[in-house]
Amino acid sequence: MAKDKRVKGCPNLTCKRYRKEFKYKPTDNYCTLCGTELVYVCSDCFEKIEDMGPEVKLCKECEEKHVAKKEAVKAGVNKAKELAGKGVELAPAAIGLMKDPNIKGVLKSGKSLLKKKK
Repeated sequence: MAKDKRVKGCPNLTCKRYRKEFKYKPTDNYCTLCGTELVYVCSDCFEKIEDMGPEVKLCKECEEKHVAKKEAVKAGVNKAKELAGKGVELAPAAIGLMKDPNIKGVLKSGKSLLKKKK
């Protein structure tokens, strides 16, 4: 059985736990401060989401952002591998990729590639 990755949050607007976006475990049912019944929330933006199974923990917007970021990182890494295969030093290739505004998130990938190469 898969691990339940969802989180719950308090929907009460006046509760401190709601304002601080406190995340409860999926097994919890009530807020410990105000006693309101908990609802499933997105683990990134804390918006209410429907119960669609234990593997769904993000709202549609956040899921799209995560997929886009993964694709951008994959594209950046592939471009760095391609440039490195052509005989270009990896450091200038990674620096060029880091400056590319279309490939956000490659900065971390580029740094990790540089560290492994040394």
